[in-house]
Amino acid sequence: LLFTIFEKSTHLDIKKSILLHIPDLLTRFPNIIEPWMHRIFDGLKNSAIEIRTATFYSLSCLILRDMIRAHSHIHLMVNGLIDPDKELSSMCRTFFTTLSQKENNLYNILPDIFSHLMESDSISEENSKYIMKFLFELMEKCKHMGNLVDRFCVKFKETDNINHQRHIAYCLSLIVYNDKTLRKLLNNFPMYKHLVHDSDIYSNFKTILQGCSKQGKAELKVSN
Repeated sequence: LLFTIFEKSTHLDIKKSILLHIPDLLTRFPNIIEPWMHRIFDGLKNSAIEIRTATFYSLSCLILRDMIRAHSHIHLMVNGLIDPDKELSSMCRTFFTTLSQKENNLYNILPDIFSHLMESDSISEENSKYIMKFLFELMEKCKHMGNLVDRFCVKFKETDNINHQRHIAYCLSLIVYNDKTLRKLLNNFPMYKHLVHDSDIYSNFKTILQGCSKQGKAELKVSN
């Protein structure tokens, strides 16, 4: 009944009140509330900024308190990074910054976020790059960065869409490389060797090699 009211009510105050009490309800009645959480996530797509903000606030509290898993609908939450409302976009940046500090949470969901961004028709290429750049910057000290190189290189084989492949190369260029991660990238060369003829993809790999050269991590010469 509660979620039916949430969906059908035209009163924003009623919707907001339900959203803001979801964390307390889930604490007391987890088995009853959790199966309906997908309807709460739908609030992130609501046209009213009040509902999007209240939804994001409740969901961020639940995820950071480990009351619900971040995986299932996290791709809807990254849209907050590009929301025109400054309060919501700021709340979103704070949430993902905090999430990145919790063990491997962001590392585990980053490839899935990328996949959903590529499948979305509503997010521009520019905004997709902005989102991924922001998230990768939060991952700079991740000890599993080498595995992240593997996980993104595998994606080259999962699509024939050249735009998606360019985005994969762009994401790889956002990684901070050391000897270990660079070896991972070179070992995965068979995954992308057929794509380096593309100027955008070549440019991203050139950026990687130039960065490694500047850091003294590898003795690589990059032609101008």
